[in-house]
Amino acid sequence: MANEVNFDAVFDNPNNLVDLFEQSLAKHANNRLFGTKNPASGQYEWVTFQYVADRVNNLRGALKKLGLSKGDKVGVILHNCTEWFILEQATHGLGGVFVPMYLQELPKVIEYIVRDAEVKFLFAAHAGVYDKIKDFKNTIPNLDDIFIIFGDGENSMKALEEMGKAHPVTSVRPHWSDMANIVYTSGTTGDPKGVMLHHGSLTLNARIGLDTYSIDETMHIVAILPWAHVYGLASDLHLYVAAGGGIAFAESVDKLIQNFQEVKPTGLCVVPRII
Repeated sequence: MANEVNFDAVFDNPNNLVDLFEQSLAKHANNRLFGTKNPASGQYEWVTFQYVADRVNNLRGALKKLGLSKGDKVGVILHNCTEWFILEQATHGLGGVFVPMYLQELPKVIEYIVRDAEVKFLFAAHAGVYDKIKDFKNTIPNLDDIFIIFGDGENSMKALEEMGKAHPVTSVRPHWSDMANIVYTSGTTGDPKGVMLHHGSLTLNARIGLDTYSIDETMHIVAILPWAHVYGLASDLHLYVAAGGGIAFAESVDKLIQNFQEVKPTGLCVVPRII
């Protein structure tokens, strides 16, 4: 008879993505976390773990006030950026489930995912994306509201963060078995399929990566893989957050070599097509 596995021992502390970030924050608050190329200056500009944490706290307060509860889904249509992680972490900090989608996704596919995952709040990168999906509120019963990430006005992420600043709430600690993200396949053989990933597996992937590849707070990468796919999510984002390291956003595949020269990364996660 096979021995039973004690999963509570396998998924030991930290065993959820909230603790993974907050424990790293406690050790590396002033470390640079995300670097974004400024088109005007041509320079990478970095923000720290503490800067990101402050914005996470503000957005978490706003989502709580809007009524986000444990198990509720937050969808995003967005490229890799600082705001992507802020949205993910604020959602997890209320026990919510994060549903990322590709920025170039067709509206009909976005609609399918929003319905299938039962997304409650949807965030669109900018007004151009918002205009394509704004009518979803009238046709999808489970969707309460849609917000714009890079924009102004009352339905913007900026406005939500301001609201949340006045209504702070403490983050919750999800159990390792709680669902963290739903990552959808490309749907090449039919409708996209949602892969449910729990906090324990995503956190354990990051922790194993630290030891396997000897990643630490002195290291940084250029992120080119989309975080809406589990490879980039695990090998770039959560791994380097756990390490206290830095993540610079690649401008594009065409500019990847240039970005390497500018950032001088210590590591890179790619697929064969990029090599």
